[in-house]
Amino acid sequence: MLLEDSYGRKVTNIRISLTPACNLRCTYCHAEGEVAPKAQMSADDIAEILRVAAGFGMTSVKFTGGEPTLRRDLVDIVASVPESMESSMTTNGTLLAPIAQDLKDAGLS
Repeated sequence: MLLEDSYGRKVTNIRISLTPACNLRCTYCHAEGEVAPKAQMSADDIAEILRVAAGFGMTSVKFTGGEPTLRRDLVDIVASVPESMESSMTTNGTLLAPIAQDLKDAGLS
């Protein structure tokens, strides 16, 4: 089953905000002035959302935040992406170098 938007277009991607936390305070960020929730989704909940999304024909996921690399379980989250889906991530890059290879190995494209 494929999802369609209100214009009849196929919905093939999903965006998941992994955390409201960020290590920078960029003035151009879309989240300025946003009140951050006190909780974030668990890795297991995200994996379940991805499984369901793949079942609805979603072919890609983009991980965003805040800053996704602040999550200690980020590699596990990326590894939970179903094989039928591509994954990408929006990051400020400041914390990426130490985990870049692990993310690539987990399937981040």
